Amino acid sequence: MKSDFPPESPQATAGLATAFAHFQSTRTMYDIIGDIHGHHDELLLLLKGLGYHQGPDGLPAHPLGRRPLFTGDFIDRGPQVRQSVALAMRLARRGGALALMGNHEFYLLWLWQRAGSVPGLWNLPPDLVEPVRATLASYLGHEPELREALAWFASLPLFVEVDGLRAVHACWDDQVIGRLRPYLRADGSLLPEYLRKALWPGNGLHQQVMVLLGGKTLRLPEGQAFVTANGRAVRTIRAKWWLDQPGLSYRQMAVTQGWEVSLAPVSEDLQALGFGYPPQAPPVFVGHYWQRGTPEPLAPNVACVDYSVAKGGALVAYRWTRQPIGPEGFFCVPAIPR
Repeated sequence: MKSDFPPESPQATAGLATAFAHFQSTRTMYDIIGDIHGHHDELLLLLKGLGYHQGPDGLPAHPLGRRPLFTGDFIDRGPQVRQSVALAMRLARRGGALALMGNHEFYLLWLWQRAGSVPGLWNLPPDLVEPVRATLASYLGHEPELREALAWFASLPLFVEVDGLRAVHACWDDQVIGRLRPYLRADGSLLPEYLRKALWPGNGLHQQVMVLLGGKTLRLPEGQAFVTANGRAVRTIRAKWWLDQPGLSYRQMAVTQGWEVSLAPVSEDLQALGFGYPPQAPPVFVGHYWQRGTPEPLAPNVACVDYSVAKGGALVAYRWTRQPIGPEGFFCVPAIPR
């Protein structure tokens, strides 16, 4: 069977390049939207609450010209994956939004490459398919739409720097971005030949991409672990990559609080590990981290817009106004009980 991965989709890449060029040449204001995870109804409510109305083409449009900037993770977990992707994709192709790749899209692209075709995705081993089960269920019987969506995912930028702000799915690292530049288009998306390589674990390109899409981790001291809600012992933590203060404990460095993470100080110098986001750097927005409660900045110039809509939390946006990041910029729509 001839593989249908990866496509060189002129429509996907040309549409995204046009949108990117438009945003670079205008002073557009953005609403940065976190992980949707198949929650289309909440997305519509969020856009309505932000002041978007149905435009002449049937897509949401803002009367003041504001645009959504999606931080990735459109798929998985939720009940309306196909509808969520279709809306974001149409907005991006029209030039009405910017969209970034998330780690969930990256994983689905790897599965597609492994399967060799869209139909082959349903025949992969169950343990590989489980994380994308909701996505495949949403597209069952709609394989042409899935193929189009995958082509769009393959064209998505890994990060964006525009209009005084930065956005990336999980972690902004200037050194990593600098090392990736030779493999990227001007808009920050991976060139097709390098995307094929980056999708496979075990090589340097994959590791660099996963810093941006998955963040940074710290391995706990020897013999220590914490137990998650499902009883799994974990020996690494998702770490607060924007911090570099000496003497912080593993518990202080853990993004997700509430677990019994070690109180021992981090043994290695965080700057040597590439931690820290300069306070004078442009504001950066991320998703990925399953925050809960009332949204607030992670640091004076760092904000997360993922507040766990797929776990009964909220779908969150930040209304960018070129002012310092503050709690007043967040806008939330609670998850709809299902």
